[in-house]
Amino acid sequence: MLDLKKCGNGSAAYCNGKPSWRATWHASERRKRRAPQDFQRLKGRSSVAAAAYRSTSCLTDHRIGATFDYTRKHKIAAFILTPENAPDWTCDREALWNACEFVERANGVVGREVEISIPRDIPESDWQAFAEEICARYVEAGAVVDVAIHAPTAADKNKNPHIHGMLTTRAGCGRAAWIRIH
Repeated sequence: MLDLKKCGNGSAAYCNGKPSWRATWHASERRKRRAPQDFQRLKGRSSVAAAAYRSTSCLTDHRIGATFDYTRKHKIAAFILTPENAPDWTCDREALWNACEFVERANGVVGREVEISIPRDIPESDWQAFAEEICARYVEAGAVVDVAIHAPTAADKNKNPHIHGMLTTRAGCGRAAWIRIH
């Protein structure tokens, strides 16, 4: 059983549990997944702003002194998955992404995002469990994953469900003691 600590709303993470979407995920990953997107300071990107936008919350980036309020946007769910040994502060979205900004050098990569399509044949009630199962592999590697599930209307007038997974690029026990993960 995979040891995950889950922060936010919803059920506990699955590993070898029911239901399993392994076959669907592999097919979907090859065709629809985009390459990970980096949040680089050099390009003026703020991981705190990105986290606020994806989670539809209000967060303050302490490094630049700006507040990002996206509470009027719509999301299906937003939660944080952490390794079992992660400190409790990693469950606080604002503290997590400000810590990532703090420990990274001026031209470094603060975080990465993967966007994954949710197959439409998976019922909406199972989208969160699907997201937890897919993101578990990143948590196993030591990353903290900030997950948001969105479902805007597609061109064919059906829902376009997808997962935004923001990954930390460092793992560790303290704010300044994080080690690089690749």
